Order: sequence, then structure tokens, then C-alpha cells
Amino acid sequence: MPIEVILPVADEIAGQGSNAPAHVWRTLPNKPVIGLIDNAKTGAAELLDAIGRTLVRRGVAASYFVWQKATASYSISNDERAAMLARAHVIVSGVGD
Repeated sequence: MPIEVILPVADEIAGQGSNAPAHVWRTLPNKPVIGLIDNAKTGAAELLDAIGRTLVRRGVAASYFVWQKATASYSISNDERAAMLARAHVIVSGVGD
């Protein structure tokens, strides 16, 4: 079954209608490298791979990689975080059920 990915446009969305502080955005290269964290839940790897391919195909990202956690119940370690940050400009996490 194909996965259709629809990317929202993030024009000053952060912080609107929320009491949460807005994210502080840093300057990124024109086409960043994206790190995607697979939390080991069913379908997460396939979804993240589809998102990564779409970002590259649309020219939004230079490349991407998927980092797989051992299980969904544990956070990535500081060493894993450092390894991802050494490879990526942006890290995305948060695939749920």
C-alpha cells in the first residue's frame, strides 16, 4: 500500500494559539540533511522512509537517514544523539500509534 505524504508549510506556525514557547529556529542550509528517529513501532520505519524520500524528491532535503531505536520504551542515549547531530542538520522524532 503506498503512503501519501503531505507536507505542511511552516510560516510562523510555532507558538500560535498555544501557551507553549515557540521553537527557536536556527539557520539551515538550503537543503539540509534530515535524521529521522524510528521508534520501533509498527509502520514507523516505512512512514519515515516515505517522508525522507519525499523531502529529497521535492528538493527540500539533500539527504536523509533513519535511525532505529531498539524499542519504543526508551529514549535515545546521549551518544546516539551526538552521532545523529554529527550527521544531520535536523532531527525528527515523534511517530506514534
